[in-house]
Amino acid sequence: MSIYLCQKMYKQSYLLQQNEYLRTKFASIKDILAEMRSIRCIEHEGRLKFVTPFVGAQVDICKAFGFEIPDGCAPTYTSR
Repeated sequence: MSIYLCQKMYKQSYLLQQNEYLRTKFASIKDILAEMRSIRCIEHEGRLKFVTPFVGAQVDICKAFGFEIPDGCAPTYTSR
């Protein structure tokens, strides 16, 4: 996750107290960051960058902080 997002989340930490979902699910901003830590940007030489899909509580966290989930990272399941 980018430094920008981390800084924005710390600056908006008051949302933790104001948002019922975040307050009941997470004890601190540190717990929220731990939930978001599994998001990865994967780069392969000669190919486009790939950001892992946002799943579960990550989607709710983004909504609570007003972040838009990047195109192609929405929680979708494709059966092969």
